[in-house]
Amino acid sequence: MKYCKDNLFQIINQSLNKNGKLKKRLLKEKKATYVPFPPLSPQLKKALIEVGINKLYQHQLEAFELASKGKNLVVVTGMASGKSLAYHLPVLNRLLSEEKATALYLFPTKALTQNQLSFLLSLGLEIEIGVYDGDTPLNERQYLRKQGRLILSNPDIINLGLLPQHQRWANFLKNLTFIVVDEVHILKGVFGSHVALIFRRLNRIIDLYGAKPQYLMASATISNPRELAEKLTGQKFEVVDQDAAPRPQRFFFFYNPPWLRTAERRRSANSIAAFLLKKLSEEGFKTLVFNKSKILCELILQMARKRLSPKKRSKIVAYRAGYLPEERRKIESLFFNEKVLGVSAT
Repeated sequence: MKYCKDNLFQIINQSLNKNGKLKKRLLKEKKATYVPFPPLSPQLKKALIEVGINKLYQHQLEAFELASKGKNLVVVTGMASGKSLAYHLPVLNRLLSEEKATALYLFPTKALTQNQLSFLLSLGLEIEIGVYDGDTPLNERQYLRKQGRLILSNPDIINLGLLPQHQRWANFLKNLTFIVVDEVHILKGVFGSHVALIFRRLNRIIDLYGAKPQYLMASATISNPRELAEKLTGQKFEVVDQDAAPRPQRFFFFYNPPWLRTAERRRSANSIAAFLLKKLSEEGFKTLVFNKSKILCELILQMARKRLSPKKRSKIVAYRAGYLPEERRKIESLFFNEKVLGVSAT
């Protein structure tokens, strides 16, 4: 982007520092700790180098070594620290060395699933990889059950599409080597309790087919990753939490909206989010606004668009469940290519 952080600070200060309380927190820059590749399949090593990866962070190597020893592990490092590569490496290396081995990846959102699918396919490995979710055509589902070796899915589909008809998954399950669960910090509360029961049913069925897969999990930084992972699956875990990735200087803004004069309540956080979505995208900053519901997602989009000129309204869009698969793929592409600058998403 052409804009420096000073422009961003000025916009935020001018937009929010009006009777409300605005606080800023700085996270200082941190250098990376790099290490060479461990012993990898020649095909995997070549593929990584071709996509620009020629060394690892220390925590990625630690995760690979623990996984190679048969340990269940949870990687808990910062945002954009290469957590996904930490679980990709042991999985892909094993699948390339054992032609019948299979792996199951579980993600909480379809956008994350598609993002990881794109990376895996970019490696060009000789592994049958595919997504099995609500958007997958019936003929493709049948193919993946029989031929898929690395399947990307989500807990809901496992509950509805695998557990009740596990006989149709027999070949995949008897060779299951890894179960990967990304963004595990989302699996908490009532939702986490439901997913924990799904894992217990899945473990019993896998045991029926004689497989002993390892669990590899990844999470944002949380205080109790081992406790969460073990309660979810009922198994023992190792933790990798020493983040060796570089981190640029970052700023976090915390804002408490001002009181309204006409009522004993504060200004709506939703209206402020809509204003920031409009203002920042209008100024050329790529902006994501996260919402708790589909209705709120669309509401904030409409509030932001009303404040934009007609020519610029197409620069901000919504992204949520209920859109057709091709619509979601289009939005992802437009945002990555900066043709869309603002997204109101669930």
